[in-house]
Amino acid sequence: MLELEWVRWAQPAFYIVGILSAAFGIPRYLRATRRKMAETFIELEDRFAHHRRITRMIDPEVGESAELVEAIRKLLAKPPEVRSKNEGKLLAQFDDFLRFLLLLSQLQKNSLVSTEALSYMYYYWFNAVMQQPPLRRYVQVFFRLLSDFMDEHEDEFRKFA
Repeated sequence: MLELEWVRWAQPAFYIVGILSAAFGIPRYLRATRRKMAETFIELEDRFAHHRRITRMIDPEVGESAELVEAIRKLLAKPPEVRSKNEGKLLAQFDDFLRFLLLLSQLQKNSLVSTEALSYMYYYWFNAVMQQPPLRRYVQVFFRLLSDFMDEHEDEFRKFA
């Protein structure tokens, strides 16, 4: 009889302990998630800093895209035209930057970072690429997944132009 009494009280006690553990664990989990997201954005900003030269070239406000546009034109020509060594380097830098944007798009698509924070930090750059037809064509030809993401979110990107 004593064993039955113990079992009758043990099960609710374990439930209460479980509920309390979860209740105290949720705030800790949320703090850890926010901290991890902040670390992720700091790392993204470090990566973005490596693209300063190419972002200056694609920034419509700066208006220095002529050299990159010419390199893209030569690459997409039928048949492709010979590019200078410098144009090849520019295209490589642009590819690196587009892979960065592709990373951002996948982080957003898979809900691994805050869309709101991502939008304020990087949508301007998605829009900068989209608003320049040669750059957009390059993305359509060589970065299909990124192109699809940009098409899907075009209206949102324009808000940050």
